[in-house]
Amino acid sequence: MACLCLIGPVALVEQRLAQLMAQWLTPTSHVVDCHTFHYDAGILVEALACVRLTPMVGACRVVVVRGVDAMADEDWSVLEAYVPAPAAMGRLVLTAEPNVSAAVRQRFAKLLTVEELTLETPQQRAAWVRSQLADHQQACSPQAFTMLQQHLDLKDNPSQALQVLEQISLYAGEQQRIMEEAVAAFVRPTVTGTGFALADAIGAGETAEALRLLTAQLPDPRRAPEVVGLLVWHLRRVWLGRVRLESGVPPAVAARELGVPRLAAERWSAQVRRWSLPALGRAVRLLLDVDARLKRGESHPRLALELAVLQLLRVPDEQPSEISCATPRWDAESLSLSPDQSA
Repeated sequence: MACLCLIGPVALVEQRLAQLMAQWLTPTSHVVDCHTFHYDAGILVEALACVRLTPMVGACRVVVVRGVDAMADEDWSVLEAYVPAPAAMGRLVLTAEPNVSAAVRQRFAKLLTVEELTLETPQQRAAWVRSQLADHQQACSPQAFTMLQQHLDLKDNPSQALQVLEQISLYAGEQQRIMEEAVAAFVRPTVTGTGFALADAIGAGETAEALRLLTAQLPDPRRAPEVVGLLVWHLRRVWLGRVRLESGVPPAVAARELGVPRLAAERWSAQVRRWSLPALGRAVRLLLDVDARLKRGESHPRLALELAVLQLLRVPDEQPSEISCATPRWDAESLSLSPDQSA
């Protein structure tokens, strides 16, 4: 049985969890049966009972308890009694924020394996950026890589840095080598609030505001693929929030886990409740079709985007048959976008 504690920023903890779950899969346990608990006093009794349960045939049971930064004394007693016990059927993973006290770190280290997830050194930050791009089967030119290191706040805000990397990857599309121009499209000051406000207005169903912002966002039609990539990225984050919501995760917790800014969390949570998973699938497929037509030169950029925005505003209220779309699937480890051909 694995019993460990991951300490670090949410973005790094989530990535490490995905890596561990992939490592724990075997020919006899080829599915992860993951159960997530958000720490509250007394929750460890329930979590440890779940670890002890026999998993489904062919499944690897993983129990994650998030936010154990300040555990109650009663839960420390429960954990101390559990760790030396005979091996259970599942794996227990505790997660904590990087600001957890040194005393708590030492206490965890005496009981179980502790992994400190950090991007303190330049070498760690460079390796992390390369690994994120490798997950998307992409790499950077030397100039683009230097620009990324200069502009991404990897040490203090890895969640935001991960979001920017996802946008750049989507913008680059099928290009396996990301060039300086693609990075500049997202790290330069001109790509700021207007694009994100556009995605927010579409997600909230605000027609007039969405069209106004689209006009402001497209002074240069050549930036149309960039806008499409931004919208796909936004809907992907709504998708991840909806999945968490349907799994019983509170919206505020889901927003924090996905790096949604605190001031935008309420509006984002409203969008998560408004959009169903099938509707998000149709919306993403629509945007991928628009992106393909733009890159083939088959559509006028402004007209294609205006029509796409109007269709996106209708999607949450449509019946699935109104638009023939595949449901998007995001791989748990790489978070790369791929259409489900079986839909």
